[in-house]
Amino acid sequence: MHEQRQGTGLATAAAIVGVIALLVLILTLGSFFFLALPLAIAAIVMGGVARRRVRRGTGDPRGAGRARLGSVLGWITTVLSLLVIAAIVVFVAVLSSTDIESLPDQIQDQIPQELIDETESQLEDGSRP
Repeated sequence: MHEQRQGTGLATAAAIVGVIALLVLILTLGSFFFLALPLAIAAIVMGGVARRRVRRGTGDPRGAGRARLGSVLGWITTVLSLLVIAAIVVFVAVLSSTDIESLPDQIQDQIPQELIDETESQLEDGSRP
């Protein structure tokens, strides 16, 4: 019995999902990584399955480019999403190690004493700089 080739639907879906994943990540400046990452993984899987079908001869060869596009965009989005996650982890770690209550004192310590004295004397005299 003759084995029928499958169409390019899966390859097309991989490309579309890959584009959507990357657009979601870029247009939201990474804030929707939790949505983009699963879409990217889906694009990688669908693209891989579609490419495997083409190699085995059970898939339409016209879908190979779309399958590859979906896989590549999926990997790009995955890497970018992981970078966003790493940036968030670093930001939270830095923020949690910073003593925010003493921050005004730290800023004031950076101001030269001459400038503080001059400003206080101007305020006492009522004169403007």
